[in-house]
Amino acid sequence: MKLTVFHRSYRFRQPFRTSGWSMESREVLLLHIASADGAHTGWGECAPLPAFGTETLAEAEQIVSDASAVLAACRVSPHECTEDLDAALPGLARSPAARFALESALLDLEARSRGMSVADFLGGQHRSSIPVNAVIGGGPPGEAARLATEAVREGFRCLKMKVGGGDLEHDLDRLRAVRSSVDPSVSLRLDANGAWDFGEAEEALRAFIPYDVEYIEQPVAAEAVDELAALTGMNILPIAADEAAHSPESVRVLLERRAAHVLVIKPMAMGGLRLARECVLLAREYGVDVVFTSLIDSSVGRHAVAQLCASLPDPLRPQGLATGRLFAEDSGRDVIVDGTFALPTETGLGMTPVLEGA
Repeated sequence: MKLTVFHRSYRFRQPFRTSGWSMESREVLLLHIASADGAHTGWGECAPLPAFGTETLAEAEQIVSDASAVLAACRVSPHECTEDLDAALPGLARSPAARFALESALLDLEARSRGMSVADFLGGQHRSSIPVNAVIGGGPPGEAARLATEAVREGFRCLKMKVGGGDLEHDLDRLRAVRSSVDPSVSLRLDANGAWDFGEAEEALRAFIPYDVEYIEQPVAAEAVDELAALTGMNILPIAADEAAHSPESVRVLLERRAAHVLVIKPMAMGGLRLARECVLLAREYGVDVVFTSLIDSSVGRHAVAQLCASLPDPLRPQGLATGRLFAEDSGRDVIVDGTFALPTETGLGMTPVLEGA
């Protein structure tokens, strides 16, 4: 198999900000793997985000370069090549974004060669679309209300808003503005990105009770699992672990500790679609739901995660894959209608990236 790498930079419509950092564009590697005879190809995306604990772009480039020789010598079916890569490249386990991209491209290649979607190849439920939430960011009250109104008008029934970037009163003003601008049946999720210490988190959770919050992501730092478990046990509001759920090992710890009501998992940071899918099945044994989100990936990465979501058993909460709205430039186009991500009817990932003009 032959591996080709395309380095692309995609601008956001406006700087993407979260508590502690911001970025104006997304640097990604698009991986193209062709079968030995050139008859079939697959695509994957590597979008590292060191602020979330992944490798750097330079580290990803190196491991992807090392993978090229392994793929050239691989004589098993494409989806089995991931095991060869893991065995030959010890550093791949420490490069989750690169591993995600390589596995995605190999699964895309395998599924295309079989005339099926990646979702069908992964097995399980078959879906033509998946529900998704809209992101309304961390702007001032008026802007948050406007974005919420626009999202609901477009058919979204679930909104996600950043909190913790300022003082609590500012967040409460924004919550009031959003809740007063949309129907009470619209779900509202909050994401603090670990902004608070335990006392601040408890205060915020109690203050948010009147606003019918579906759950709040990562109210305390990712490494503060004891505090996360304590907040979960208090049952003030449903707690979701996001940054804390960064690996299969961390997911198992969170589940065993009963440290969250919901897990929010980014397959790009987890290291692959199949590892992420295993986490869902494990979480279901504990009665814990999983929501998948992008790592602010471009369209190739989002389509890979959408295929994973399409394979999952019911029930399926809205997933965090409507982030294409953030991009002024992108590797492709998502079809989102009435708050659902429409799965393409083509085989594999269902899409081929647009490389021109990036």
